Amino acid sequence: MLRYDAGFSLRTSIRRSSSVCPSSDIQSSLWFCFAIIDAAWAVFKESGFERTTMSEISDRVGGSKATLYSYFKSKDDLFTAALEQVIRERSEEMFARLAGAGDLRTRLFEFASSYMEVRLSRDMIGVSRALMVEAERSDQ
Repeated sequence: MLRYDAGFSLRTSIRRSSSVCPSSDIQSSLWFCFAIIDAAWAVFKESGFERTTMSEISDRVGGSKATLYSYFKSKDDLFTAALEQVIRERSEEMFARLAGAGDLRTRLFEFASSYMEVRLSRDMIGVSRALMVEAERSDQ
């Protein structure tokens, strides 16, 4: 039974890119994949990549570690999927304003305003921190 709920909805999952989750014919499987990503991102933000364990993520989402590994080969892959999803969602918000109705000047102003809101949001600050910390630790 899925215990994780942080405002995740099926409507949200439909808007999400399926590139971060393995393809599946079963909508509930795709939904669960995105729930895993949401739970993982919450734990990564709280504990950082190094201190986060797959056990913590599985506890948060309400599944087993085996289930996590059936969706993602490693914690690295899950971290990458979480970063990709957060960045994609925020980028879509910004570019939607640029593509909206109105004259170019207004749309550019709204895009710039949206860009600043996104860059200064908690999630994007978390992304920046995670990227910097992990880049410093990475041997590659």
